[in-house]
Amino acid sequence: MVCTLLGRSQSDSVTIEKIDFTGLKKTKYSLALRELSLNPGDKVLVKNLQVALKLAEYRLNRSDLFSLVKINITHWDTEKNTLNLSVEVIENLYLILVPDVDLADRNFNVWWVDQKRSLDRINIGGRIGWKNFSGNKDILSFQTLFGYTQKFGAKYEYPYLNPAKTIGFSAEAFFSRNKEINYATIQDKQAFFKADNKYLVTRQRYLIGLSYRPEFLTQQNLQIGYQVNKVPSDIVDSFDGQFLDLPVQNFLSINYSLVYDKRNTTHYATSGYFVKLQFQKDGILSSDNYSNTFVLTTLAGYIPLSKRWSIEQGIQARLNLESGKRPYFNYSALGYQDEYLRGYEYYVIDGDHYFLSTSSLRFLLFDKVFQYKKWMMPVPKMRRMPYRIYLSANLDQGYVQNIYYTHSNRLPNSWVVGGGFGIDFVLYYDKLISIEWSRNKFGQNGLFLHYKLNLK
Repeated sequence: MVCTLLGRSQSDSVTIEKIDFTGLKKTKYSLALRELSLNPGDKVLVKNLQVALKLAEYRLNRSDLFSLVKINITHWDTEKNTLNLSVEVIENLYLILVPDVDLADRNFNVWWVDQKRSLDRINIGGRIGWKNFSGNKDILSFQTLFGYTQKFGAKYEYPYLNPAKTIGFSAEAFFSRNKEINYATIQDKQAFFKADNKYLVTRQRYLIGLSYRPEFLTQQNLQIGYQVNKVPSDIVDSFDGQFLDLPVQNFLSINYSLVYDKRNTTHYATSGYFVKLQFQKDGILSSDNYSNTFVLTTLAGYIPLSKRWSIEQGIQARLNLESGKRPYFNYSALGYQDEYLRGYEYYVIDGDHYFLSTSSLRFLLFDKVFQYKKWMMPVPKMRRMPYRIYLSANLDQGYVQNIYYTHSNRLPNSWVVGGGFGIDFVLYYDKLISIEWSRNKFGQNGLFLHYKLNLK
């Protein structure tokens, strides 16, 4: 249709006269326009119209507000050089109330093998995540967990404070405590000490932040946080101050980040690139008893080779700007959260500075939509499940500099390489389950499970 009308147009540009949305039940019209990045009255070069509509559709898909987006031209007046747009959307499921099962260990394999599937190391509770809480893309979430670690958290994010919708606000409070501590790394694995009658470590964190997003791809974030970490005095003495040098560690921190995100999707990209520069200073007040400063750089590129083949290349590097020995409690590097090397899931690498490179060659095996029957899925908005299945070949490399905690550990201060093959399941656009066979430089190999369900 667009091609036909392009041929009939007598002008170099066309004016968007009207934009109608269908399917907006919670999302505000003004917010949808902001994410669309097209407005009534905008002029678009006729030769660029197809590209502009595809870009607008891509931006709405990237917003995480909708599971389906279709943009059509409903009326084109070739004499007045005006057109109307119809935007059809299906909103995502915004309110999620789910039971929460959280493993105390760093990943599924550590719990399954090293901890022998111990039920004592499972946290059970509940999570409430309310995306698009007021219809302005704001997020309100609560988490409560009991078991190995008691966790209580609340977070609120409001992305558009001002009329121009460029400034956002966030606030977070978090509390946790448990009766076991990871007091050292021995032979590249975490060593634990447990007490049955008292809590050994308590963490509190309070954060407020501002974000500035002048245009679609770029965002700056400024965050101020206050953190308190507590351990009993006898724990400090038992480990000669190596684990934590004081019973109470408290400090104010400031974090600034600059993000440029041109990926086609935030959860499993196959084209575009991502850049994040981050600076953090811990210990600002004279009363603070911990100090550290670091710079963290994250780069990722996604290259489509064809409709089915693509390449991912990621690089992350951290540089600590303060010298001197820090407590083991504050000395983690690779192997925690999302910063790990394939094939080394059972290990951790601690240190000051680190470099991490992750590479993947991917092949799209399936890209389909599964339609649940009513009796199979009681939630109407979840009955349509888009899913993609990828095959991947992976190669990870990294290096961590560790000056102070190297006893019996082989991985710090050496080049570390690992990789293998995997199959990735992408469900509902934002839920990822990966099953990978990987091998490390010690000749060890095995199957590893990773998942990101994005229930917040």
